[in-house]
Amino acid sequence: MVDGIVWSYWGHEPLRHYRRLGSGSTSLFKNGQWIEAWYERLHTEDAIREAGEWGINLIYSHFFKGFGLAAEQDEMEKTRILVQTARRNGIQVLGYCQLGSLYYETLLDEVEDLQDWAIRTEDGSIACWGGAYYRWSPCYNSDAFKAYMKKVIAYGIRHVGLDGFHFDNSYNKPCYCDRCLHAFRGYLSDHVADPERLFGLRQLRHVRIPQFAETIEAVQDPLYIQWLHYRRRLTATVHAELFSHIKQLSEQRALVAHNPAFPRFYGHVNRIGYEPAASPAAVDLVFAENDGFIEKTEHGLKTQIEAYKYGQLFGYRVLNSSWLKDAHGNIRVPTTPEEICLYEAEAIAFGGLCGTPWLMRPIKDGRGWVADGADQVAILSNIFDYFARHTALYTDVKRTNAVKVLYHPDNVMLSVKQGYLSLLAAVQSLVQHAIPFSFCMLGDMRDVGDDDLIVLPALDYISDADVAAIRELSDRGHPLVVIGSFAVYNEHGLERGARWPVLEDRDSIIRIPYRLEATKRDNHKHFSATSANIAQFGKRFIEAVKTGMRGTRISFSHSELLCETASDADGHYLVHIINPNNALTIGSLTIGLTFPSGIGKRSYTRGELFSFEHAELERFEWKDDRLEIAIRSLKTFCTLKLYRAECKQPTTND
Repeated sequence: MVDGIVWSYWGHEPLRHYRRLGSGSTSLFKNGQWIEAWYERLHTEDAIREAGEWGINLIYSHFFKGFGLAAEQDEMEKTRILVQTARRNGIQVLGYCQLGSLYYETLLDEVEDLQDWAIRTEDGSIACWGGAYYRWSPCYNSDAFKAYMKKVIAYGIRHVGLDGFHFDNSYNKPCYCDRCLHAFRGYLSDHVADPERLFGLRQLRHVRIPQFAETIEAVQDPLYIQWLHYRRRLTATVHAELFSHIKQLSEQRALVAHNPAFPRFYGHVNRIGYEPAASPAAVDLVFAENDGFIEKTEHGLKTQIEAYKYGQLFGYRVLNSSWLKDAHGNIRVPTTPEEICLYEAEAIAFGGLCGTPWLMRPIKDGRGWVADGADQVAILSNIFDYFARHTALYTDVKRTNAVKVLYHPDNVMLSVKQGYLSLLAAVQSLVQHAIPFSFCMLGDMRDVGDDDLIVLPALDYISDADVAAIRELSDRGHPLVVIGSFAVYNEHGLERGARWPVLEDRDSIIRIPYRLEATKRDNHKHFSATSANIAQFGKRFIEAVKTGMRGTRISFSHSELLCETASDADGHYLVHIINPNNALTIGSLTIGLTFPSGIGKRSYTRGELFSFEHAELERFEWKDDRLEIAIRSLKTFCTLKLYRAECKQPTTND
């Protein structure tokens, strides 16, 4: 249902939002004299027709911003007409739905008891979204709020004709209302069998919600641990409830997309109550909105690969809504062919969806928008056409990366700083050394090959059962790279004794006793630049990975490339290559592939190269047990398809 999607932003906020926002913002998202002309142009037949001609087949537009069904009626009607226009041009429309804020100045006309829907802070005051005093944040335990959202959804499907929904700010921040206190006590009653042993309390009737600790680095308070479990479960429950409602009303046709502000800085469960493993079946698409636009900076290479890897693991597709920033930290759109091609290549290679969050943004000059620049449209149209013709290379595939990084939800939640920084340091190091990897989880190891190396990133909080499962992986012969400490605490935060059996030393286990130090949080830096000593760590870590690897090894004659591997539906081997330094074309690139012993010489008999640029396959040659491939004129991106000996030979060369 999502394969082949090419998406675009299409004005997901109503005109009244810009008017209420004003012009104080220094980013793209602000009011100005141009807004009305630009906004009206979005709804024209010509604009939609052109989008279809460019290859766009899914847009997300304004529907419900939180002003209320009554207040937004006129602009919802514009969306209904837009849906009809889009459908005539082969384009689906997702309706934007705000899940994180309510504009009380208008919604109080519909809902007199709106205050009862709001999140309450520890002092009992109403929490506002993003510091905007006119936007109340809703409590996910409010049945009235959830019922209202279901009413909004029904209106969107039955009257507006939407093809799905884009839920924004779909997370829950700490709430201290009476509803949440009652719900938390109920959760404890259902999930804690022995409160005296866990908390030293004979009963839980008088416990309160713990005081929120925004900068917590690790969780030791056993009640706080249960609160995080509860908040993660609450978000997942609301997502699942809305997903089920949408699928039922639409007869399974409508798409469900969420923007949960993930991944960003460490501590996401503590900050926003969201964790992707908690509800992977309750979403089709996830927006990754952060500053992870792929580029080289003074802090190193930043990418969106972490987000794409979560999508691979949990089965949803990622829409990359990341942004570039200028020298002053203000959001800007990509302007050069190199920036645009890198952005799209990353999405294609790592299993995301082609598209753009910037093409229809205003340029602050009358009705003009970014797409008026002929170069932008020509570049994107070419890439979208390439993706449409070669979708099978990038969608119906199985990842064959020989390195797996273990994602452990509880550990990332509780070992707030080290758990995430170690995970991120492993990801960044593998990315920067062109070593393909995938995430894996203990509960689902189906895609873990017999020879795969498994990275354990600072698993401090882990149950006895999970320790036993990891020990079993070692017993089965998997090489393990252990970063930092291992199993210091159990899942309840109880420290293990010195003699407690954990993970015995053996030749197949490589330990890197390293602690990652976090830099001071800086909104002008990418969230991947949160470790001050990642460079020193990376050298030791990559040496350990290369020592322990038994799967396919890939080498390049040039450094600083990105690499991903997969196999298609017919079992052909795919190697996706990205050149982040694409301001300069690589004249000649040699790639070496050494396969595991089970794959004999000449298992692959011929290669084929695919690219939306002008790269060419120059040489395909076996040298003993090593396959060498030479590519000419690699600028940004290419895919190598290696045909298995028993399969048909290719008849075309794109």
